[in-house]
Amino acid sequence: LVQDISTLGGRLAAVMAQGVLVQDIRFAPEGMYPELSSLQVLHNSRYVELETLSPARQLASGDELVMEATWTLLPAEAGRDESTLTRSLEHLPTPGR
Repeated sequence: LVQDISTLGGRLAAVMAQGVLVQDIRFAPEGMYPELSSLQVLHNSRYVELETLSPARQLASGDELVMEATWTLLPAEAGRDESTLTRSLEHLPTPGR
């Protein structure tokens, strides 16, 4: 059974023993997100998947839709506890700003 956690926003972080993997995207608050989320975590007993979604848009022939993502690997110490993680994430640049 795969469980899904979804929300709107621009940053996902996975805290693992080896480090903290962070994915940042440009979140468009005015965008139409078909699943009512721009960030999803899918997981079960075997895996965890971090997924980012762009807003939906009608494309004509020849159009393209580009979604940029920035991945950052922080040291394991950054995920030691919630306050340390929060401080570590606050120092990362936010896409589009």
